[in-house]
Amino acid sequence: MVSFPSRQYAELLKLNPVIINNFAFENESLSYENLKESLVCFNVFFNRLQYTEITESAKTSPLDLISSIGGQLGHIFFLFKNLNN
Repeated sequence: MVSFPSRQYAELLKLNPVIINNFAFENESLSYENLKESLVCFNVFFNRLQYTEITESAKTSPLDLISSIGGQLGHIFFLFKNLNN
């Protein structure tokens, strides 16, 4: 069985500030034994590497909005003109 972390990897972890802050032991230096007792490693395997991409788009674009407002104003002015005649 392979031991985790290896001594070489543990030496690299000791240089990482996040590891130093999260695994600082009171009155103890960050040793290989401390890391070995505190860390775990696991492998995840997937049958198929695939993904689903979901995209959304606006139903009304800014140009469609301006066009719709202009059309509605045209109807209002047309109705207002016919009411005055």
